[in-house]
Amino acid sequence: MSTTNKELGSIHLKWSQKGGTVIVEDADEDRFCMTIEDAIEACRVYDKEKRLAFRKQFNMLLEFLGSWCYERKGKIQKIFLTIRDAGLLFLVVTKSKIYDEQLEEELTLLDIEIANNEKFSEILLSVQSLPCCNDSNYSSFCYPERTLEYTK
Repeated sequence: MSTTNKELGSIHLKWSQKGGTVIVEDADEDRFCMTIEDAIEACRVYDKEKRLAFRKQFNMLLEFLGSWCYERKGKIQKIFLTIRDAGLLFLVVTKSKIYDEQLEEELTLLDIEIANNEKFSEILLSVQSLPCCNDSNYSSFCYPERTLEYTK
């Protein structure tokens, strides 16, 4: 599989071994398993400047979504921001079990506003709402240990 240069601490991934897998461990000891081919491709597309831009935009997004939720706190029971597929998911759990057409329209407008706002050009976000439910229902939409919950 891969070889390690003990002096430099480097790992040699060979494209010819693309069927193999690697395990990547970050500072938080989270482990990610991926094919060698995917690891090589990830190295090709990594852009440090875009990462910094994403962090800045992510912080602005947190504040923006917090303000949006605060204005609708009477209708919202729980709010989450989590990882989903290739982007982020903004999940709103309503206080009501009945469909709220106005809130759904506002969520749609929020989705469009974020998608078209240059301040969030590095953010891929989808929005979704759920009617009033318990944690076993909404937790299935959230990525464990990678979910932020807005609190009032």
